[in-house]
Amino acid sequence: MQDMRRLLAIAVIGFVPVGGCSYTISDFEHALPASLEEVGRIRDSEDLTSQQKRNTLQQLGFPPLIINALLIAERTANQFGGDLRSAWEKVSGERFNELTPDEVQLYTDAANEVDRRLPFDLTDEAAQAIVDVFGQHSIATKDDLQAFLDDPGSQIPSSIPEDALPEVFIDFDPSQLIDSLP
Repeated sequence: MQDMRRLLAIAVIGFVPVGGCSYTISDFEHALPASLEEVGRIRDSEDLTSQQKRNTLQQLGFPPLIINALLIAERTANQFGGDLRSAWEKVSGERFNELTPDEVQLYTDAANEVDRRLPFDLTDEAAQAIVDVFGQHSIATKDDLQAFLDDPGSQIPSSIPEDALPEVFIDFDPSQLIDSLP
């Protein structure tokens, strides 16, 4: 399956935009797509953060879904990326519904480090479910989330650990993470 993902990534490289410009690799007659070795070096690098790996692959012209597939083994880079700062800015700025699943995991991990009472190690599935709840119910703020949780008709997916939503996104004070921000 992983080989199929690699082949798909190489096959689409000629059709995707290069690093933010309006040209594609196919617009350049002698351009070469990224090699499997180059992609492997990026994916396996211990010197790059998860988000730096995403950024580098994006600069090579890979679209977000292909990057997710290439970084499937990266817990906090396989669902549209982000870093602790971007997650913190969205939570602090009351934009919960803009979080990516990776940002949900990064923010929760950092909250766990600061407040050892928080025992949440979110899986990719749980992080995606949280993002889905925020998006489907237009939850952008603590107050929105509290109203959702108080509504007896609200259903929380079973993949989200019990009490994770209120403890991480309502009770936890994001200002406790300021010293941890990159």
